[in-house]
Amino acid sequence: MLLGRLLRRFSPQRLAVLGLISSTLAYVMWGVATQGWMMFAVIFANLLGATVNAAIQSIISSAASAREQGKALGAVSGLNGLMAVVAPLFSAPLLAMVSHLPKGDWRIGAPFYFCALLQAAALGLAVAHFRRERSARRAAAGN
Repeated sequence: MLLGRLLRRFSPQRLAVLGLISSTLAYVMWGVATQGWMMFAVIFANLLGATVNAAIQSIISSAASAREQGKALGAVSGLNGLMAVVAPLFSAPLLAMVSHLPKGDWRIGAPFYFCALLQAAALGLAVAHFRRERSARRAAAGN
């Protein structure tokens, strides 16, 4: 219900960018959280982060032809599956590096900071792509 309303109000590109910003900030906030209740507050504050996947799927499906949509979305699904396998190879050692630190040490949030860094990289790539795409559309419209 909420996603449909958001997609009517914002373009999928804008929703993807806003969601990536929200997710990046949420990972940082999870990393610095010192109390359990703070996790719930961050989850609530990160509602836009839950829209990223749907917004990106919408962008991909509208960019591909009707024949190619299945392949494109299947490739995205395959990348998601690959990351579900690869991510623990990086995150488990990172968690092991900080698990012995005392309660309240800011470094305990290192796995979340790493995720924030990855989200920020994705945000940068998305913004750069959308800007190039917008410039190409403007150039095509001007010709």
